[in-house]
Amino acid sequence: MEIRNINKILIIQLRRIGDVLLTTPVIESLRERFPESQIDFLVERSAYDVLTGNPYLNNIILSNKSFFEQIKLIKRIRKERYSLILDFLGNPRSAWITFFSAARYRVGFDFPGRKFAYNICVKRDTEPKYLVDFKLDALRTIGITSPRKKTFFHIPDDAKVFRNDSLGKYLIEDKILIGMAPNSRRKARIWLKEYFTQLADRLIDKYNSQVILFWGPGEKESVEEIASLMKNNPIISPPTDLKQLAALIDRCDVMITNDNGPKHIAVSVGTPTLTIYGPTNSKTWNPPDEAFHVAVESDVDCLGCNKQECETMECMKNVTPDMVENVVVELLKIKGKV
Repeated sequence: MEIRNINKILIIQLRRIGDVLLTTPVIESLRERFPESQIDFLVERSAYDVLTGNPYLNNIILSNKSFFEQIKLIKRIRKERYSLILDFLGNPRSAWITFFSAARYRVGFDFPGRKFAYNICVKRDTEPKYLVDFKLDALRTIGITSPRKKTFFHIPDDAKVFRNDSLGKYLIEDKILIGMAPNSRRKARIWLKEYFTQLADRLIDKYNSQVILFWGPGEKESVEEIASLMKNNPIISPPTDLKQLAALIDRCDVMITNDNGPKHIAVSVGTPTLTIYGPTNSKTWNPPDEAFHVAVESDVDCLGCNKQECETMECMKNVTPDMVENVVVELLKIKGKV
């Protein structure tokens, strides 16, 4: 289906740093197809900074969960008279916002109980695929077939100054800087602390490296525990906002992560990634066919179970420090660092 006379577009992806980052290729493709149109993005505060500085957007609209604020938001959206709304979240709230928007074209996926909200309903592919490609299926449905773009995260100059000031007293010239993001909001996605500890010490001892441990809200105690178990001294990142975090990650030669937000930031700023997967599907979250972004996972039968918590954690226990070290070395070889 080809759509016409598009002068205002609203993209809805309310939350999660990774999910919003993986929507940025959609923004660029829409700008390429509709260079003169107004393109806005509806998002919650937690992921707002993912979008600031994006050159393909006109406006970023904040969504608040308050019922009365939602009423105001729907009135504002109706007043804008958007030609096209694309709902990439597809939860009840985003579906109702789309339904009441009065947009000429309302695009969303065929999630159960949501299809009423859309007059262009996208059939979901049953085969696992990279989430960017999944989102681009919505554009293909409306006649936009441009190739996949890279995810985008803008790092402002003040965040780079913060990075240089923060790391200046720690970095040793000619040493490799390896970042580790050892946490996740889902417990089942977290590789073992003792494994991170062993790996960090090996990388420092064997490969002329320094290791920086990244943390977010509520996670500092966890990285401090890893640091306390190490025989070497890692760098513990300072408190950061998202832009400052991205600037620090941009300085790393490799990022070792669980399936989490910092991994997607690393991909967006061009830092090679090694991601340890267990309950989540690497085909969904890892860029395909890119040598600099490697998924490491075990071969247990329950891989990709999507559990949020797990008693046995076999998928994580079976990914050993040896396995991860070998992949890190290959990434460093590609970069000419070893």
